[in-house]
Amino acid sequence: DPITGVIYFNSHIAGAYTTNTEVIAYRCGLPVAAVYRDIQIYVANCEAAYSGANPPITPPTNSPPQVTFVPDSNLAITSPAPFTYRIEVEAGMEINFTLNAQDFDLLPGNQFQNISFIAAGGQLGGSGWNDTNACDFPPCAIVTPSSGQTGFVSIMNNTIDFYWKTECSHLASNLGCDVFSNEYVFYLKMEDDFCPTPARTLITLIVSIQPGNPSPPIISCVSQLENMLALNFIPEPDTGFRFNYHLIQIDTNNSGNFFNLDTVFDYNPGTLLYQNNFSGPVYFRILTNLGCGFFSQASNTVGSISLDIEALPLTGRFIDTAYLTWNNPRPFETDSIDYLVEMEFPIGSGDWVTIGNTFDRAFKHHILVCSLEVKFRVSYEVFSNDTVLNCVNYSNYAKELFFGIKNPTEMIYISETKIRGDGVYLRGFIDGNSYANGIIIERASEINGSYFELARIIIPEAPHFSFSYVDYLPRPHDDIYFYRLRSYSDTCEFYFTHSNAMNNIRVDVESKSSEQNWVSWNAHEGFAGNLEHYELYRSDGENSTLTLIASEIEPSRTIYVDNIRSVSGNAPRFCYQVRAIEQNNLLPLPETFKPFTSISNTACITQKAKVILPNAFRPLSNIEENRTFGVKNRFIDREHFSFFILDRWGKVIFETNDPNMEWNGYHDGKLAPTGVYTYFIRYQSVGGLPEEIKGTFTLIQ
Repeated sequence: DPITGVIYFNSHIAGAYTTNTEVIAYRCGLPVAAVYRDIQIYVANCEAAYSGANPPITPPTNSPPQVTFVPDSNLAITSPAPFTYRIEVEAGMEINFTLNAQDFDLLPGNQFQNISFIAAGGQLGGSGWNDTNACDFPPCAIVTPSSGQTGFVSIMNNTIDFYWKTECSHLASNLGCDVFSNEYVFYLKMEDDFCPTPARTLITLIVSIQPGNPSPPIISCVSQLENMLALNFIPEPDTGFRFNYHLIQIDTNNSGNFFNLDTVFDYNPGTLLYQNNFSGPVYFRILTNLGCGFFSQASNTVGSISLDIEALPLTGRFIDTAYLTWNNPRPFETDSIDYLVEMEFPIGSGDWVTIGNTFDRAFKHHILVCSLEVKFRVSYEVFSNDTVLNCVNYSNYAKELFFGIKNPTEMIYISETKIRGDGVYLRGFIDGNSYANGIIIERASEINGSYFELARIIIPEAPHFSFSYVDYLPRPHDDIYFYRLRSYSDTCEFYFTHSNAMNNIRVDVESKSSEQNWVSWNAHEGFAGNLEHYELYRSDGENSTLTLIASEIEPSRTIYVDNIRSVSGNAPRFCYQVRAIEQNNLLPLPETFKPFTSISNTACITQKAKVILPNAFRPLSNIEENRTFGVKNRFIDREHFSFFILDRWGKVIFETNDPNMEWNGYHDGKLAPTGVYTYFIRYQSVGGLPEEIKGTFTLIQ
């Protein structure tokens, strides 16, 4: 065998044979010795000898010990050949496993057999395998009898425990001649004492020591706090004992020339604060030193946002415009950043108002104040499924003195609402000939309720005088809100026309029966034209594309029953979105904008797992579907499933964690007898609690 080195001899004819084996020893790649070994083998037809005796004698039977290899669950194990195991561990990890052998065969005198354990390998600790310093490259692996057993010879059952604490030195053990290796081989044998020929099971264990491949940490946020820089990052997960320290590096001009700023010996230090003595943006990266002194790859590069402000001269009917510019804080990432621009007015009030969002690194804002200083900041949020990553990157503060503008209005109109993430997106239009230069966005919980101010935005300067706003303060997945607009003048105290009031669409979904989802939503209000119809979209899973499943839903209808029985696939989660379509809008707006469409939130629901089993099967049936016994399922969580079949004596004869695997009626290579068997199933819905079912079924031959 090229992997284990075991030599097999097999003859189908009785007789005497002589074998010769040559073993060549090498040193530094050159042969230095050769040994020839003659081994005589006698093959006898034992069964014929016993059956030919007078009277006939029952031939003795003897099988090798049945060996079970039980490793720790954290070990990465493969089996390249029968009775051969390969374990890969990172230097510094512990290797623990149990080797159990059982042999219920009898000796000729009807006594139970002894099972002996024997081990070999250069990394085993001494002749008794219990000295951690007596091997080729200490510390050594040791072998001890399991609890309750004395010695390595035991009747019927022999269990040993293997332990090895690897170290960094094992990454490259010097075998001589400048040859280094990180692989170690152990031979573990369980042998009975049957006479005249003992039977044995040989386990070959190959241990490969690896330096590890540490993942870099992830920088989540870099913020400017007055004269300080705040750094947040997520360290490599599951480093355990392998962590040494984090090396913090900075680059002050985004040139790629980083220098060391700090060494942090706390694995997860939280927010780190550094004095900001730099005039521009500061870019951070982190390397983590792990295990045997290896550095991880560098983390992502994230810089602080350096915000600049310029007061632009008079343009059009507006007097003051703040022009904000800033650097790219993530220069090596391709994903666009959604920046949030905020304004504090008056300065020192702590009243920060969102004035817009942009994917650019420049933003213009028309200032609606009267001879006052205004402060701005820019930020963006980092989102992840791991809530530890959710944080906000803030820029420095930029402030300027502004003096005021001029205003009034005729047409002002909200055209549609759309749910985007956790915000409500509004789109609107205003008369381009209006003397007003500002718009106030207001919100209420009822159409005729008390409205309060959300934000103020400048009137667009170019046709078609369209504007948009995202309200992140409400909970559009839970509540319904009404929005309206007001225009005002530059006197800083004069207000004009109200617009129409329009609400958002909130969708709910419930599972009313085994394969039906009931989708409901509130009636949409506020179109200047007629509500023509609703459209319903569905996706199989939260990250799948929404597909139209129902169009032309009457305006008076706000419930839809979705029969998902015909939906292909086994994804248990379904998401829904409703869209309201307008018609006959008579306002003087370009037809290219019509029809206007309001879009709801996306509501999702997880279907409960369904499990069905037959009450009988026939392994030898002519009908293929009747030859196996198993679980028919849908929407089941495949990661939490177990299926056992027991015979009438309570012995497990079949088990699996695969919901699609079925029992063919065979056990130990033989067809199980006709009879009643018991099944036990543990399963759960995705995100649900474990459930158990058990019952009986009949096997018919």
